[in-house]
Formats: sequence, C-alpha cells, structure tokens
Amino acid sequence: MNYSWSYKLMFLSVIFLSACSSGLPNLLKQSYLMKRQKDVVATQTIASLTPKLTPKVPMQGNLDIAVNSAAKVHPQFLAAQYGIEEAKVNLDISEASTKPQISTSIFSGLDDIENLSAGVTASLNLQTLLYDGGKADLQRSLDELNIENAKLSLEKVQNSLVLGFYNDFNNLASLELIEEVYANKIQVINEYKTRLNTMKNAGVIDSSAISQAQRISNDITKNLELTSIDRQLVEEKLGLYFSDTIIPTGAIQKSIAKLKRSKASILKNLEIKTAYLQVSAATIRVEQAKRTNSYDVVFQSGVRQTIGSSLDTQPTLGIALSKPVYRGGLLQAQINSANASKQRASSDFNTTYSKVKEELKLLDVNLRAVERKLNIIKQETLFSRTEIDRINSQLTIGRSSINDLISEENNLLELELQTIQLEKEKNELTFSRFSWLGAI
Repeated sequence: MNYSWSYKLMFLSVIFLSACSSGLPNLLKQSYLMKRQKDVVATQTIASLTPKLTPKVPMQGNLDIAVNSAAKVHPQFLAAQYGIEEAKVNLDISEASTKPQISTSIFSGLDDIENLSAGVTASLNLQTLLYDGGKADLQRSLDELNIENAKLSLEKVQNSLVLGFYNDFNNLASLELIEEVYANKIQVINEYKTRLNTMKNAGVIDSSAISQAQRISNDITKNLELTSIDRQLVEEKLGLYFSDTIIPTGAIQKSIAKLKRSKASILKNLEIKTAYLQVSAATIRVEQAKRTNSYDVVFQSGVRQTIGSSLDTQPTLGIALSKPVYRGGLLQAQINSANASKQRASSDFNTTYSKVKEELKLLDVNLRAVERKLNIIKQETLFSRTEIDRINSQLTIGRSSINDLISEENNLLELELQTIQLEKEKNELTFSRFSWLGAI
C-alpha cells in the first residue's frame, strides 16, 4: 500500500477542514447579509417597474392614423419590441463566437503533488475558428429567422390592437346612431301624444290611446338611457388611449374603402407567415443535425509562464482539428428528430393555410348574408316609411287611426335599429377579413 498518498490526502483534508471551520461563521453572516440585500433590491425593482400611463393619441380627423399611433404606444406593443432586441442580441452572440477569442487564466496551488511543490502558473491563449463545416453559418441563418419571427410577433400584437380599436370605434358609432334614432322617435311620439290629447279633449277618443303612446315613449326613453350608459363605457375605454373620442364623419367607411384598395392577400396572413418561418427553421435544424459530426479546425496560440524559483515561459502555436468519432448512434437520432420536426412544421403550415382559407371563406359567407339581410331590412324600412305617410294622409279623413300611426312608428324604430346593428356587423366582418389578409 502506498502510505505516502494517504499522508498527503490526510494533510490536504486537514487544511481544507481548518479553512472551513475558521471561515464558516463569517460565511453564514455574509450569506444572511446578501439575502437581506437581495430582498431590498427586489423591493426596489418592483417599485421601479410600476408602469407609466400610456400617452393618449389625438384623433386629428383621421381614424387610421389614430388607431395605428395608439397601438404603437400600447404597453403590449412596447413589450413585443423587446423580443426583437433579444433576437438581435442572440445573433450578435452567434457572430461573436466565430471571431478570435482571447482568454487568460492563473493557477495557484500544488504544481507537483508527488513532491508537494507549490507554484503559480499564468497563461494567455488565443484561438480562432477556421472551419466548422458550416455550422456557424447555419446558426446565423437560424438567428436571422428568429429575428423575423420576433418581428411577426410584434406585427401580430399591432394587428390585434388596431383591429380592437377599429371595432371599439365602430361600436361607438353604432351606439351614437342608436341614441339619435331613439331621441328622434321620442320627439315623434311626443308630437303624437299632443295630437291625442287634443282629440281626447274633443271627445273623439278615450285615454287608452294616450296610455299606449306613453308606454311606448317610456320604453324608448329607458332604452335610450341604457344605450347612453353603454356609449359612456366605450368612451371611457377608448379614453385610456385617445385624447378625444369624437369620430370624424364617415371615418369608418373611409377606413374600409382604404382597406379595399390595399394589396391584401392570403399569403400576407401573419399566421401563415409564422408557420412558413417554422418550416424554414426546421429545415435549418436538419442541416445542423447532419453537420454535427463535421470537422472543426481551430487555430490556437498562447503562452504559459510558471512563477516560482525561476521563470519558465512556454509558448504554443498550432492548429487543432477535432471530430467526434463515436457517439453511440446519437447523430442519427438527432437527424431523425430534426426530420420529424420538419415534417411536423410542414404539416402545421398546411393546417394553418387551410384554417385561414376556411376562416376567410366563412367571413365572406357571413358578409354576403349580412348584406342580403340589409337589403331586405332597407326595403322593409322604405315600405314602413311609405306606410306612415299613407296613414298620415288618411288620418285627416278618418280612414285610419292615430294608434295605427304609433304602431307603425314603433315598427319603423325596430327596422332602423336592425339596420344599425347589421351595419355594425358588416363593418366588424370587413375589418376581420382584412385583418386575416394582413392589410390592417
């Protein structure tokens, strides 16, 4: 048995345990102080991350500019921008790894454990990658795709925000129209009530007709108040991002007309573009897997100096070549896994493309259905207005009653409300369609 090794190990163990026992109380104290410091830093960090109010965007008479400007100062948009910066940093890291690398190290300890000779060795090393079989180029391409993917994520956030703002303003415009219709109808019913009171005083009718008119007027007034509440809620929501919520005349239709002139295409759909990038990235990963076993050629140079009783400098210079020889079938497994991922990405692309086509087809079907309903309602509205004129003309000669007139006015009100609702749905479907086509 080699007793010299046992004595050396015992000697080193005693030194290690002595150092630990003498420094343990200080170590625990420092650990406690570090924890206290981390708690303070964490508290300061939470306070510093408190978000500021989003700056409000003026309408300035242009709905398109306003909603896009509001989207670009929204916290979700600003957060998504950091994804691009992160992806760019990863590209910088990949490019930096292929440039010359300089490192230095200092070693202090037992130079010769057999003779227990202590010393200090310092070294300075330089290495440059000369050839790696194209792995660095593939990683650079993958990082560039990640940047494009981050940009698409930002575009998705903006697209979603703009679509939401369009729909909010569309909803606000509809509520304002409904309020206007209710207010006009209340005025008309009140005029009829005045005529009914005159007829009652003349003994032509009893109070039941007045009660019916009053009931209709009360219902319309109640609905007007509820609509006003809904409008105020939408205004408050938009007021978080816009300095005013006054919609320019015809702004919704102008925006739609502008979208119809844009070069919209299913290939501009953000989901399809993202799925395509995933296929491209999966293709690169297949090539990366295939080149895992390629040669790496590195130029190395350096200098090593031992500081002791004498100075001993040892320069090095040369080319290092490395290549995995045996990896237990890992290479083929990685290639198979990368190919499977590529096939899945291709399948996801086809699925996404089909889904987008189906969604667009469904939107077109719904749009046509809404337009047909609008045409029917508009014809009914025209008929109702004609009927009101007819009843009014016969009222003076006693061939119709004012009750018939009030009933038809109520029918006209329902038709006008349906028209506003259908116009709102049509606008929503149109915005959604162009959003899917990447035009918003």
